[in-house]
Amino acid sequence: MGGASSRRIESRDRSTEALARAKEALLSFATSYGDTHSGETPGYMPCPDRFGGNPEGTAEPSCGGADEAVIGRLPWRTLDLPDLRDGSGECLWYVVSGNYKNSPKTSLLNWDTNGLLTVNGSSGEILAQGNAPTGAVAVLIAPGAAWGSQNRTADPGAPICRGNYSPAQYLDSAGGYNNAVINAAANGVSDFVTGPASDTFNDQLVWITSEELWAAIDRRPHKSPANPTGPAVSLTQALSDLAKKTAECIAAYAPLNADYGSDDDRRLLWATDYPFANGDYGSNANYDDQSGRYFGHVSRTVDTSKTATANTMSGTDLFGLCTGAAPYAQWWRNWRDHLFYAVSDEFAPSGDDDNTDCDPDSSDPCLRIDGSPRIHAAIVFFAGRRLSGQGRANNSGSGLSAAKGSISNYLEGRNATESLEGLGQDRNFETTAPSATFNDVLYCIDDGLAVSLCP
Repeated sequence: MGGASSRRIESRDRSTEALARAKEALLSFATSYGDTHSGETPGYMPCPDRFGGNPEGTAEPSCGGADEAVIGRLPWRTLDLPDLRDGSGECLWYVVSGNYKNSPKTSLLNWDTNGLLTVNGSSGEILAQGNAPTGAVAVLIAPGAAWGSQNRTADPGAPICRGNYSPAQYLDSAGGYNNAVINAAANGVSDFVTGPASDTFNDQLVWITSEELWAAIDRRPHKSPANPTGPAVSLTQALSDLAKKTAECIAAYAPLNADYGSDDDRRLLWATDYPFANGDYGSNANYDDQSGRYFGHVSRTVDTSKTATANTMSGTDLFGLCTGAAPYAQWWRNWRDHLFYAVSDEFAPSGDDDNTDCDPDSSDPCLRIDGSPRIHAAIVFFAGRRLSGQGRANNSGSGLSAAKGSISNYLEGRNATESLEGLGQDRNFETTAPSATFNDVLYCIDDGLAVSLCP
């Protein structure tokens, strides 16, 4: 009896060690994804190995539809691992949340993107809650030895791990949950179960939550989009660089106005609608400038402003205006819901096209910071991490998100309240040191079109 017990403990320990190595490798893959994949940002997980033969142990180049969870074997070769085995000699299984897999990509992947996998304990407790900040982005499973009717007949695609690619032949059920079954709907939440081994259950699980992943991303330096071949920077700095480049692209718009040279027409852009009527903050179509919008998200398509100012830019893509913008494309795609923009009445497309200017002693209203007499043509805001009391739900289910349409869930203090002021107001925004109640980053565009961190 003692010998059998010792063997069970040894087997479980081997499984624990294999799962820990796999988890570490997955975290490394995701946190370094922007450095190892040109033009990308951190956070993406690989697809599983679902069919073998690529060769075996290689992640599928694409798996399932957008935002659909996928299950398969751990892509150990892609992760630069050996063919890890659990205590029974079986290779590991792996589930990736649909909004964290690297192909096809979700529409927004940032620190507000909740994992969509739930892990349940054997006593009914929830250990990771899908579609919440504690949701799992990946679940790793050591399947243990076959039992009951499980049939692990060899598949020619698995000459190394052997066996086959059918989850039901490896993964077990308990407490009403089946580890072999996922919710294949886009943004659907999938349930898994973990617990002590028994005669009918011998799966062993570890998982990675979205909070855990982004904490690891925060700790790791990253290639800066401002200088991809230069020194690595913190995630915070990379995102500040994104906000600065966005402000520079906006400032680069005015010199292409038809009357810029003759009448000093320095009018800038309209913002997007805000909130979006359809609640979808991952849709490219919603990041289009709208006439009369002095505050909103930064517009990527600027056709309405271009017409109003007879701008001579080629095309209508904001990022086509300024040099060095290409490395920022994927950063902008994943963080666009964090970028906001306010333009003064004088510098809006409907403003004065003859000697556009801000005069603190006249009726020309421009923007201020902390009541300073220094005034600004426009401001780009980057919303930092979600603070206590702020909620930024995923684009989930139908793609709608009411929480993302509340400015107080992103900006703090007067930045949240002054953005709601109407046309013609001499709006007064604020900057202060990061704290538990404030973490907005502001870049100001002055009336001479110079860009700087707001004072």
